[in-house]
Amino acid sequence: MPAPRIFITAVEMISPAGWGVHTHLDAFRSEQSPLRNVHGTAEGHLPDFVKNALERLREEKSLKNQDPVTQLAVLLIRSMATKSRIPPDFGVIFGSSRGAARHLEAAIAEHLEGRRLHPLTSPTTTASSLPAAIARELGLEGPSLAISAACSTGLHAIIQAAASIRMDMAPGMIAGGAESANTRFTLDMLKEAKVYAEPKGDAEFPCRPGAMDRNGMVLSEGAAAVLLESDPWQAPLGELVGWGAATEKSTLTGISPDGSVLVKAISQALKIAGLQVSDIDLIVGHGAGTQKGDAAEMKAYETLFFDQVPVVWHKWLLGHMLGASACASVILGLHHLKEGLLPPHPYFPFGDFRRSERRLQSQRHLLVTALGFGGNAAALIVKNPALIEF
Repeated sequence: MPAPRIFITAVEMISPAGWGVHTHLDAFRSEQSPLRNVHGTAEGHLPDFVKNALERLREEKSLKNQDPVTQLAVLLIRSMATKSRIPPDFGVIFGSSRGAARHLEAAIAEHLEGRRLHPLTSPTTTASSLPAAIARELGLEGPSLAISAACSTGLHAIIQAAASIRMDMAPGMIAGGAESANTRFTLDMLKEAKVYAEPKGDAEFPCRPGAMDRNGMVLSEGAAAVLLESDPWQAPLGELVGWGAATEKSTLTGISPDGSVLVKAISQALKIAGLQVSDIDLIVGHGAGTQKGDAAEMKAYETLFFDQVPVVWHKWLLGHMLGASACASVILGLHHLKEGLLPPHPYFPFGDFRRSERRLQSQRHLLVTALGFGGNAAALIVKNPALIEF
């Protein structure tokens, strides 16, 4: 019996640039970044209208004690559920890099002060509280589990959700990630790791993936999710055809200069998809904006694609939403592929072709990549829905 095919049938995302896919596409065309310097540190924060929606959510008894990252994920999934059918036999694999950072940090501080902890501290700071809240919200009865693979969490969540469908554990899965960890502790950790963007006055673009003058990542809040199904009830937005993941023995914060672990993950995805490098029409890269990380990533693309495939990055607009970033890349990449238009990268110098909106020469397959602390890499290949045959 052939393995079931995996289709993306619904998507949703929230970031500092807004709420919803088309809002984000408009934000790219505006060529303005919402990332700002706050007390000398560049950060990405949710828009006020999203914060207001979260405040209303916190008034609900079942959610008021949850960490902001869980509340954000529930807000996102509620929005997705209004646009798509999500039956109770579906499952959820949802992740985060830092998890319930705000509640956990506050609880540790209270504990060290000798104060009594809230009775719900344990269940609301456990990693599984994130997908569990989503499952409760929608009444899901399928598998529910958390996943964390640092900055590539979003792709790993999708890959593992696809595997769950193929193993007949559920006919459909929600997959994605959320992050709400713009705490002083998290920011200081990233600065000490020498991966954070150094403040440069009131820089218009604090994060500049792929640029010669890039100088680090910018932490951001956000959430993104996709709905995967083997038997879609509505026209799919794309089909997952290839996936790969690999890990190498490298530094704690990066990968080897030649990007070999990413080459391995991409090669695995191509093999599973039964595709050649010439079948890939667009790469949505990781592009955190660090000197070494971006260089290793580009080296991997050069090794496989010989600079023949256009590469786009999103973090100049979204910031680095850690566990949510890679899933957001898939969502936006689907629309780039469908429309045949690549967003501008306005931080590149005048005369650089990447500065302006570009048109794809062909629109068959999208490759999305992600890199995470600890030397891990992931890759996902999605087919244009216009080419899907049943």
